[in-house]
Order: sequence, then C-alpha cells, then structure tokens
Amino acid sequence: MDFALARTNMIKSQIKPNDVYNEDLIEALDTVYRENFIPEEKREVAYLDEDLKLTADGRYQMEPVVFAKLMQAALDGPKDYVLVIGCTMGYSVAVLSRLCGMVIGIDSHKEFTDYAEKKLARAECSNAAVFCAPMYEGYPAQGPYNLIIIEGGVGTIPNEIFLQLQDNGRLLTIERRDANKAGQAVCYLKQGDIISRHVLFDANTPYLQGFAPKTKFSF
Repeated sequence: MDFALARTNMIKSQIKPNDVYNEDLIEALDTVYRENFIPEEKREVAYLDEDLKLTADGRYQMEPVVFAKLMQAALDGPKDYVLVIGCTMGYSVAVLSRLCGMVIGIDSHKEFTDYAEKKLARAECSNAAVFCAPMYEGYPAQGPYNLIIIEGGVGTIPNEIFLQLQDNGRLLTIERRDANKAGQAVCYLKQGDIISRHVLFDANTPYLQGFAPKTKFSF
C-alpha cells in the first residue's frame, strides 16, 4: 500500500475541507506516519475516516478529522506542557511532540505504552514520554500541565484531573454525557477556582475505558 499517498489524501480530502488550517499541525500530520502507531494487521486502514478499533475490548484510535480539529483547538504555542490521557500506541503524542514543548502520554494498557515507547524513539520524539497508569486518575506525578487531552469520549471528568491543570490551563475532550445523544468536543478553561466550558463542534467518539457514564438502575 502507498501510505504516503494515503496520508496526502487524508489531508486533502478529510482534514483541510473540515476547517483545519493550522499549517504547523498539517505538517505534523504529514510527517508523523499514522500507520506506524497501530497494530501491524490494521495498517492498511490507518487513514480511513472513522474511529479505528484497536482491540476487542473497545479501544479506538480517534478518527483523523475529529483528532485534527481537536488538536487545532487545543494548540496555544510551542511551550505547551501536555498530558494525553488514553494515548494508545502513541500517535497523538508523536503529533503533539512536533508542536509543543513537552508531551506526557498515559495509558492503562501496558502493551500500548511499551509499543509507543519504541515508536516514539524511532520517530525521534525526544520531548515525549509515555507511562502505563490508570487513566481515570490522570498523571499527577508529572503535573501540573497547561494542556490536558483526554483522547476518547467521556461521560464525566474526575475532579482529580482538573486539579492537575495549571492556572489558565485547558482540558479538551469529546464529551458524551448521554450515550443516546450526540457528543460534543469541548474545551474547559481553568482560571483560579473557576472552570468554564466551551463547546467546539459535534463529535461521537467512542468512550474511553473507564470514562463512560455510570449505569443508572431503576426498580
């Protein structure tokens, strides 16, 4: 398969027509090889415009358009200190390492983080690191961060994760408070003790493990 052509087509046919115009981001999407950050047997579908299922237990890599739009909204400058929660095999960490000062990725799947470490080293992402850790707790050991990305759908966000934001820090994710309704990409801004919420665009990314709404029982 011609992955270079598939990557070019992704940018021309999926990314740019959906109001992604940040040239630095587009260059990062072109120079980070998405096919290298997924299982070998799925490489040929790396550039499809859909969420890519990575494991039988429901882990996904975010579809290219939603990922690109979320990253564009997240970026503030080359000095950003970033935490990516649910980084899977490291693709988002690699892209953000081209655009930010330092990127920390965490995932609860050790096979993901082991794979990501190897691929990030091969891609010469010297300003990035990944750790195996419970995703629902964030990663306070390396915080606070001025940007947190939760890479998947969420029903609720633990307060503990908001506490890991610096003042004027941002948290971006796909919020799906009700599994039966449309989700939205959102940006939370922390200013002192106040956290404001801004809706960015509609999106229905699958839930990240541990972040789905709690089931309500009725009798």
